[in-house]
Amino acid sequence: MALQSQHGLIRKGNRYIRKVSLWSKIKNYPIDQWINLNENINIVDWDQLSETTALRLGVALNVLFWLLSLVRNSLRSSSIYNEDHFFKSNFRELERKKLKEYGKLAPSSSSEWSWAKYTCESVATFLFLSLFIFSIVNAIRVLTTTKTYKFIYHEKLKYEKLFQKQNQVAKKLPPLIQRLFRIKLNDPWVLHYWNPNRFFLRLMVLFSPVHTSIIILNGVTLNVMLTVAIMTFFLYTLTTKFEDRVDQKELILKEVAYEYDAKFVIPNTTRDYKEVAIDSTDKFNSNSVEVFPKAQKTKVFLIHDSRGNLTDIDSPSKLPSSWLKSAFKPR
Repeated sequence: MALQSQHGLIRKGNRYIRKVSLWSKIKNYPIDQWINLNENINIVDWDQLSETTALRLGVALNVLFWLLSLVRNSLRSSSIYNEDHFFKSNFRELERKKLKEYGKLAPSSSSEWSWAKYTCESVATFLFLSLFIFSIVNAIRVLTTTKTYKFIYHEKLKYEKLFQKQNQVAKKLPPLIQRLFRIKLNDPWVLHYWNPNRFFLRLMVLFSPVHTSIIILNGVTLNVMLTVAIMTFFLYTLTTKFEDRVDQKELILKEVAYEYDAKFVIPNTTRDYKEVAIDSTDKFNSNSVEVFPKAQKTKVFLIHDSRGNLTDIDSPSKLPSSWLKSAFKPR
């Protein structure tokens, strides 16, 4: 039988099921979808997509941006050509009116053409500006993506220009008082490590605000297209070379660490040791070294009591001499 508690929990047997109201589902729907979207983005293998999809998508965005620029320029040039800037009159409209009076022009052709041209220009402008804003947002996202590492107990760092001292007390005080605080060993040093997504990095190299600005300022001509293509090829090649260098350097460091572990760390941690007890009391017998078995972990440190008998440090009880002779033999 199901029992409902005051906190919205329904008990069915040994299980508790939380009951969520419809209003709570509606209120939390946007944030739930946002969390779901972020989880889906995080599980994507962006490194693999950067090798296959980034190049095609970057080239496609460039071609689309060129086509939209051509469409906008052609529509604007036709509207500018139709207008008479000296007398503020429209010669083409006057000609259409004359043709309409003589019955040689359909009455609705002029208005339909103007509406279609305005719609095409509006759609092209919207897509054009959307791509331009996307290139800017993508560049900002790539350039500002960092990881934070904190280093403590470092009085002097080798590369101090890369670090930023973060004093937990002084950072809350005015700048004049902050100068009175000196660097201490427990002050953390913060390193902001640039860690961009490879997919968006290559997309920025192929379709950056520099590309879009060149096309906007100079238009789509053969010289501009060749300039953008050469610049894109150079930046893409340089980026891939640096990515390969980082991967190869990481592989070399891993190999060095593996060799160090294989030659120094693992042999020292798996080495067999023998525990020995040294008797330095000349009062009872001469100095001797007793060799114990490798697996012997207790009762290996033996001392003499006041009567000269061998006893264990942990439990000072007299040990049988026959057990000592059978278990421990001098080397």
